[in-house]
Amino acid sequence: MTRSLVDGPIVPEEWMRAFLEGTLEDAQALSRGLLPSWSPLSLREFVEEAKSLAISRDPVVSSEMHSLPKDMRIGLTAKKEHEVLRLSAAVADQAERVNSKKVVDIGSGKGYLGQVLALHYGLDVVGLEAQSSHNASAQTRTERVRALKRSRGNGTISSLTREINTADEINAELQRECKDAIIVALHACGDLTPTAIQLFAKTEASALVLFGCCYHRITTDCFPMGPTLRERSSAIMPMLDGELGCHALEEWSKREPWRLRSHGYRALLEELFEECGVEEPIQLGRLKIRYQPTDLFEDYARRVLSRLPDLKTPPLDKDLISRSERSQHVVPSTACVYALRLLTAAVIESVIVLDRLEFLQDSVGGENSSVRAIFDPVCSPRNLGLFAAKPGRARA
Repeated sequence: MTRSLVDGPIVPEEWMRAFLEGTLEDAQALSRGLLPSWSPLSLREFVEEAKSLAISRDPVVSSEMHSLPKDMRIGLTAKKEHEVLRLSAAVADQAERVNSKKVVDIGSGKGYLGQVLALHYGLDVVGLEAQSSHNASAQTRTERVRALKRSRGNGTISSLTREINTADEINAELQRECKDAIIVALHACGDLTPTAIQLFAKTEASALVLFGCCYHRITTDCFPMGPTLRERSSAIMPMLDGELGCHALEEWSKREPWRLRSHGYRALLEELFEECGVEEPIQLGRLKIRYQPTDLFEDYARRVLSRLPDLKTPPLDKDLISRSERSQHVVPSTACVYALRLLTAAVIESVIVLDRLEFLQDSVGGENSSVRAIFDPVCSPRNLGLFAAKPGRARA
């Protein structure tokens, strides 16, 4: 998107002319679906349709704890603590609903979720993790927490070092571990999420609680899953940008307005590099340039250039000053375009999640399959979870 000044507008000219009259505050309001008075009718219609197509990301919270016990917070970031707190409560609710005490945690990592499920809620957890070092760390941490003897639950924790790339790799051992279990995954990356869904469908697991992430890493073997998109895959796949579906709408919309300048500054710098004949693509976003509320484009550009000592460009002083003058219009308009991308991102994520939901409904019945948000999207943007139970297992 930051190459829009080089490659041309990526939105209708009517919208772009309107965006040139906008402000950074307008861009933030636009990301929340609130339109300034200058908005063309076609833009209003686009925004309203995007809002109607996206699944609600407002969290429904069932947690009985206000925070994790102190012993179980060791080593957790605030984001991970928030996710483990809310997901463990949701899994415990699902366990009671299907009358199961067993959990298979897909991509269990260092065991943070499994330890809360076992040592607070008393569930028996099997962690399935590809990296043996993570399993070793999980075991060490579990022993340390148990040694403190402050846990209220007395569930068991074990682990399997195993990588599952496709549902075809489900062997007798996995079939046995999944029998009557709740399959859980917290932000299983790329194809691991659809593989976990197929694991649930193809085994005697009783329930599923799953949150996906990294949509840009999904392969065509694992998407689409449901019949509706499979029948239209040749048309839908070229339009579906999984990387865009990973963007964080709520966090961006709550930033201080001056922090939104980076998109416009990067666009201006991309334009300058193009004019200077810089051929090698430079991913400016990965440089993580820090700037201050009072910084002009010129200040930002000089910081970038100081991080790229091998970049050969002619003297740029006059170019930087002239672009600083242009930035007062380019920066807000670029932020407005980015806000539209974020609205579209919510639609793309909804398409991916609803495709997975349709697969579940088609495979195990739709009565007990649903999508639910439980995380605060500002803290944890991938907050749309799939909840399912096999027929006859769920209590009313």
